[in-house]
Amino acid sequence: MESVEWQEILDRVNSAEGLNSETVIDEIKEILQVEHPDVYERWGEDTYEGWRWGEEELEFDINYLFQYEEFRRPVYIFTLLHASVSYNQINALKALLAAGANVYAEDTHGNTPLHLAALFGHVDIVNLLLENGADVNSRDRHNKTPLHWAAQNGYIEIIKILLESGAEINAATKDKETPLHYAALSDYAETVNLLLENGAEVNAIDGHNKTALHWAAENEHVDVVRTLLKHKAIPSLRDSYDQTPMSLTWNGEIKQLLNNTERRTFTAWAMPITLTVIIIVSLAVFMVLGTFVYKVFEPSTAVDEVNINDKVSKIIV
Repeated sequence: MESVEWQEILDRVNSAEGLNSETVIDEIKEILQVEHPDVYERWGEDTYEGWRWGEEELEFDINYLFQYEEFRRPVYIFTLLHASVSYNQINALKALLAAGANVYAEDTHGNTPLHLAALFGHVDIVNLLLENGADVNSRDRHNKTPLHWAAQNGYIEIIKILLESGAEINAATKDKETPLHYAALSDYAETVNLLLENGAEVNAIDGHNKTALHWAAENEHVDVVRTLLKHKAIPSLRDSYDQTPMSLTWNGEIKQLLNNTERRTFTAWAMPITLTVIIIVSLAVFMVLGTFVYKVFEPSTAVDEVNINDKVSKIIV
């Protein structure tokens, strides 16, 4: 079966009248057993014939790993819960959850249903899965969390929901990429700002020592660069290839932003040092001048004695 066929099946199940935890399995079985009996390996030919004539009651695994194919080759393994999320079939999803579907089930890539809901931007489904115990910090095979997917696609509302539910804002993938890296790469300045205002580390580095600023500059995302610099991103950091954000970009506006920030940074760094030097030099000059003045005007002992003798003589006379 191909993806489009699964979508058609879930559409029909989702729109079934009176769908609930008790009827959802029957709806799915009825379609699959009649139209696609080969997709569920536990249905052998004999078993199917037995079911067909009412001779055997089949037990259906709600968490069975199905697959869809392209060019007759399996390309994706998933549960019914994953399929319901992907195609935004919330009625089917509610019924499956109520019937005991595993909210932690993983697909081919290690994605849970919550990963897919965040990936496709299904706000109501994100809320529903979290209400049913989904792990907000679940990891796929690359250690990506649902927050990574939401950040990559700029889904502001979903990001807020995930953060309010305890999502780790600086969670890193196997390549040490944070949600901020993904938002910067995808050119979502508003998302970048939201993450930074909620505690994202602006200078976090990935596996190649690249910051979000490296990614944004390299891909010429001007607004993202501006937002990162506003939140104190350091433009002088070098990646594993000795590249700075400046050396990675050809964009004139970005170069100007980076130059202005570096000048302000240098000025802010240099001013306290300059002031300290001025104070030290001033004190040294004052001390030298003081010593010089003292030497010039220091009273001579011999002169003092003559003056005293003169005064004494005058008094006696």
